[in-house]
Amino acid sequence: MTRTITDLLAEVPEGQSRLFKAKHPSADEDRFVEVWSNLDYEPYVSWSNRPEFGQGPWMGARVKPRIGLDTLTELPDFRFKKKLAKLVDFIQPGMGAYLVSPALLALIERLDPGSLEVKSVVIKARDGEAPFYLVMPNRSLEAVDPDRCDVEINWEKIGDYWYRRVNLSDGAAFRAGLTNKIHNFSDMDAVQKWFWSRELLAAAKEAGIRGIYATVPATLPTRDVDRF
Repeated sequence: MTRTITDLLAEVPEGQSRLFKAKHPSADEDRFVEVWSNLDYEPYVSWSNRPEFGQGPWMGARVKPRIGLDTLTELPDFRFKKKLAKLVDFIQPGMGAYLVSPALLALIERLDPGSLEVKSVVIKARDGEAPFYLVMPNRSLEAVDPDRCDVEINWEKIGDYWYRRVNLSDGAAFRAGLTNKIHNFSDMDAVQKWFWSRELLAAAKEAGIRGIYATVPATLPTRDVDRF
């Protein structure tokens, strides 16, 4: 039977730390990648009215439930200092949400319908405005497969309280039985990260989508998979 992170947490008493070694390491060959803004394009979009720290969009973790886009009380104000032609299709404005173009949203919805929470926005550039979407993955899973990647669990004391931290510094691999029919999700133990299937990544590249930097999931330091 496949172990879960919950199973491992139960084996580490408060105040202790432990490294669980993978039985079959395969993070580099996992079906999923982690996606980031491709800084080759300088995709800097400011969010002038972003919520206070800790109150904005959050993908969800063991210590803090998901905070969705429906909690935003006013329409986000996004600004781009360059001209519209310089905008790319995928941008990280901060917090647990992402800006995607209509073309990228349509592609994700075609491969994985209903998988995103979506809010219509505009980005105000130097020479006009562009319709965009602020999105978050709807799925927050416990998908890490400890049999296929190293998992380090550390108890850390902050003030009078102990907290458990899960580290996946050599890369995350995910349970195929839970993820083999989907194309994107977030994971409660790899906090504030968005994972795409390699099929979705390839489809985005083929469609001419710009602004994606893909790495092996949850590695520190990162290991590149692709960028376009």
